[in-house]
Order: sequence, then C-alpha cells, then structure tokens
Amino acid sequence: MKKLLSVILLLSMVFCLAMSASAETNEDYGVAPCYNYATLVESYLTIVNDNTGVCESVAVGLPGVTKITMVQTIEKHWALGIFFRVDNASWTNTKYSSSATVANRMYNMESGTYRMVTDFTFYYGDQTEKITVYSVEATVA
Repeated sequence: MKKLLSVILLLSMVFCLAMSASAETNEDYGVAPCYNYATLVESYLTIVNDNTGVCESVAVGLPGVTKITMVQTIEKHWALGIFFRVDNASWTNTKYSSSATVANRMYNMESGTYRMVTDFTFYYGDQTEKITVYSVEATVA
C-alpha cells in the first residue's frame, strides 16, 4: 500500500512539474485588462479639508458607445480587509456619450480608511459591458 501511494505521489509530482504556464504582456505597458467596449475606466477617492471625500470616476468607451452609467459607492474598512458600504454614500450617474467624468462629494466623514467602488456599465448597440473598479484607499484622521 505504501509503495502504491509513493508511486501515485511521484507521478503526480512529475506531471505537475511538466506543466507550464505563461502570460502574454504588452511590452510597453505591462499587463492590462481587456475590455470589449471600454478603453479607460478609473475611480478616485481623495480626502480634502480633513473630512470631505471627493469621488471622481472617469470612463471612455469606443466610438459606438451611446450611454455610460456609473454607480459610485463609498466603503469603509472594518477589519482584516473587509469593507462595508457607508450609509447615504452612493450616487448613480448616466451620460449619453462615449466618454464621461463624474464627481461627487461626501461631507463630515468619520475617521477611518475608505475606498470608492465604481460600477461602470457601457452600452454599445444592444450589448452591455459591466466593469467594477476600486479606488486606492484614503484615510480620514
């Protein structure tokens, strides 16, 4: 029985080592996400005046994109990498264009670490593409 287990273990190790993996990268920009209808999606959260959050989202789509919807939501860090949505800190914006920039503010934020999540939806004919982007974390002292 021990010999059989040893042989099975040896064969599985040989097969695992024989497999290879590779990733294709763009020489100039490194690894980049690939979208169907979006060419740029960005989400920023900046703290100004000690406790005001400025939420900015930028979206650029292909020329055939007719509408972009952006849902911005501020989340607060609780512990161990877990974030919870902040009450009354969500905005929905719709632009009938192939590109859009949206900014909203949240005032009187309590101390803590926050991030903003932007859910983008691009409309291209009868097709849609949904993309979620997280901002870098920002801290209110």
